[in-house]
Amino acid sequence: MEKTPIRKQIVDRLIAMNDQLCFFLLIENEFHRRIADFGPGVHDAFTRDVFARSSYAPKINVRIGKLSAFQSANRSFTFGAYFSTSYEIASDFFEVAKELLRRTNSINLNLKSLLNKGLEENYAHALTGFGLVPPPSEVILTMAYCRHRRNAFIHMHPIASNPYAALAAGSGLALNNYWNATRLPVDFRQATVGPLVERETIGLIKLLRIAVEVLDEHLASVLSQTGVLALLAAECFSADPVRMNSIVAAQRCRVLAGRFRSDYGGDVANAALDHIVRSVGIR
Repeated sequence: MEKTPIRKQIVDRLIAMNDQLCFFLLIENEFHRRIADFGPGVHDAFTRDVFARSSYAPKINVRIGKLSAFQSANRSFTFGAYFSTSYEIASDFFEVAKELLRRTNSINLNLKSLLNKGLEENYAHALTGFGLVPPPSEVILTMAYCRHRRNAFIHMHPIASNPYAALAAGSGLALNNYWNATRLPVDFRQATVGPLVERETIGLIKLLRIAVEVLDEHLASVLSQTGVLALLAAECFSADPVRMNSIVAAQRCRVLAGRFRSDYGGDVANAALDHIVRSVGIR
C-alpha cells in the first residue's frame, strides 16, 4: 500500500487554505493598484470620501495616508490566521490515523501518553509502543516546530518557550538539512515568535502539506492489508445484503480490488479477496 484516503482529505483542505491565501494577496495587490491610480493627492482624503460606495469606509474613517498602519496589522493577523488554521488541518491527521489503525490493525493509540508533548510526538511514541516503526523523526519534529510556531502567534509569546527554543537549538540544523532548499525561507534553527510574514507563511504551509504526504505514506506501510480489505468490503457491501454465489463473489472481488487500488494504491489478486467478499453483506 502506498497511501490512505486521509492524504486526500487533509491535503485538499490545505490546498484550499493556500488558495484562500493567494486570493487575499490578489485582493491586497489590487487595492494598492487602485490607491496608486488616485495619485499622491489622495493621501490626505478620508476613507469615507475615497470609498464613498463602501459601507465599511466610514467605520475606519482615517486618511488614506494612514491606511498603511492598518494594512500592516491586517497582514500580520491574516498570515498568522492562515498558518494557524493550516496547522490545525494538518494535525487532524493524527486523530484520523488513530481511528484508521483502530479499525484495521485493532490497536488503540494513546495520543496523550507523553506529558507536555504534542499529538505528533505522542503518535510516534504510541506506534513504537505497539511494535510499529514510527514515521521519520524529521517529519515529526517539523510538525512539532509548526505547533510551537503556531502557539507563539496564537498566544502572542514575547519570547520562545523552552521546548520551542530547545527544538530549534537541538534539531534545527538537522531539519534544515533534511528539507534542504524545500524549506526556504523557513530556518528551523530560529525559534521565531511574533507576526508571520508572507514568505514564511507560504513556506510553512507548503511544508505542512509535504509532511502530511510523508506521514500518510508511512501510515499506509504499517496498516494491516487484511484489515484494510475487510474495512473496504464492509463499506462497499454491508448496506446491501445479497444471496451469495460465484457470480456475485467475482463481481465483488473486482469492485473491492478497484477500491483498494484507488484509495490505498495497492494491488491484490481477486483470488485473495474471495473469502472477504463472501463474509460481508450476505443473507
